[in-house]
Amino acid sequence: MKKIFLVFIIITFFCLNFNSFAYDRNEKKALEKIEALFLKGDFETVKTKCDRFLRDYRRSRLTRRVRYLREIATEKIEDKDREGLGKIDKDKEGSYYIVQIGAFKKYKNAIKLKRSLRKQGFDSVILKVRKGRRIFYRVRAGKFRKLENARNLVRSLKRKGHSSEIINEE
Repeated sequence: MKKIFLVFIIITFFCLNFNSFAYDRNEKKALEKIEALFLKGDFETVKTKCDRFLRDYRRSRLTRRVRYLREIATEKIEDKDREGLGKIDKDKEGSYYIVQIGAFKKYKNAIKLKRSLRKQGFDSVILKVRKGRRIFYRVRAGKFRKLENARNLVRSLKRKGHSSEIINEE
């Protein structure tokens, strides 16, 4: 009886280990596919695949890497959506008004503000500006022909708890 029980334990141990190795291989393959999609620039698919990976492999050693890829993909999607907002039309004559909400030395802080604004319903863009040897990341929203429209945006930002200023550019 003891021999049968011992054989049963050994067989169970090997089966469990074999399945865990297969599970690890599946995780690695899934991560490789996600990284390949990331390199191709298909960030929407990367985001959904990362979500699926995090759901299916909760206790994986690779979740930190997948979360990082998902965060970068989300930022790339946001930047792509806001790309047109940050461009300046040089062809048009006259001046326009831009609302600046913040300027930061660290990109991380600019991203935090941008996400906060997005959650509150404001579109914004981050501009990288070099002043001498220093680099600043400006968070801006809106590009208006009329000063009154810019002032309305400043008022609504103030109501939500954000200080801002209007910049006139020509």
